[in-house]
Amino acid sequence: MSSPLQRDMIRRHRASTQEPSRILLKALARKGHPNERFRAFLDLSKKPTDGSFVRVRKRCSLTGRSRGLVHRSIPFSRILFKKRASQGLLPMVKKL
Repeated sequence: MSSPLQRDMIRRHRASTQEPSRILLKALARKGHPNERFRAFLDLSKKPTDGSFVRVRKRCSLTGRSRGLVHRSIPFSRILFKKRASQGLLPMVKKL
């Protein structure tokens, strides 16, 4: 696995574990007593930034390329998609 893919996998894991608490703190920071809002803001700022889903980037599952993804349901970049489709490795994909 390449380094960008490893970083993205770590970010996805952190985001899946920390996102519920981040959502709760964000709700408290928006609405609540001023003391609670301030405390929630401080707690939110102490959390690592990699714990948010905003930091997760969609990547090709094989090459790690971050740009040129075909569709969200297909985890390949456009280059890899074209290569695999021309080799006939993708079912139900035909040239028009």
